Amino acid sequence: MIAITLIAGKLHNNLHAIKVANLKLDELVAVRNAELNALASKLIENSEQTRVALGQELHDGIGQHLTGIQLFCSALAERLHEEQNPNASLADSLIDRVGATHNQIRRIARMLFPVQIERVGFIPVLNELTSCFQDMEHIAFSVREQGHLPELPGKTALQLYRICQETAIYALDHLNANRIDVRVFETPQAYNLEFEHNGSQLDEQHNTFQLTEYRLQQISGTSEKWHSRHGLEKIVYAIPCPETEPQA
Repeated sequence: MIAITLIAGKLHNNLHAIKVANLKLDELVAVRNAELNALASKLIENSEQTRVALGQELHDGIGQHLTGIQLFCSALAERLHEEQNPNASLADSLIDRVGATHNQIRRIARMLFPVQIERVGFIPVLNELTSCFQDMEHIAFSVREQGHLPELPGKTALQLYRICQETAIYALDHLNANRIDVRVFETPQAYNLEFEHNGSQLDEQHNTFQLTEYRLQQISGTSEKWHSRHGLEKIVYAIPCPETEPQA
């Protein structure tokens, strides 16, 4: 009996020690998770600042230089036409090329820095993104808005925009997709962004999707992947509805 009592006492002490160790481990994990979330938030913030700087440099720097070149070419073309110089057509071609390049720069700057997202809303900016992809990548890219959707807070809209942008780039560059369809809709609990493409399967281990998970954490979002009845891969990003979204 004495031996059994001693063994029971030792087991009790060991169990208590295990519980204490588990509590300390849980506390340590919580601290590390909080530190990781703070680091992810800082990285995303720095990434946005870099995008803004590059976008402004393209729009205000290179864009202005191209505007100056376009004006110079226009003046040159006008002079050559007045002189009936056969090189006038070459000057006209230069104007067209500079104009096309300037438009491309504007699109790239907008993709880097969608400055109007808080002013015009998420859907118009998402439509602009699809238009840029169609023009630059020559793919089929569509957006469908179902129902009357609420306005998203600016920071939430920006993160969803980046998630759609990064998913599209990955699908095009790594999965050989040439058709992308995005459906935006609301359920009683969530605002949903459904992304469907005709490429190969998504690699969830890719760094792009690790970044996407960090972005989702910033807006309390989730993701779910499945296949449509046509065999196309879908990924649905969901965030709490704006009226029930947790306060930061």
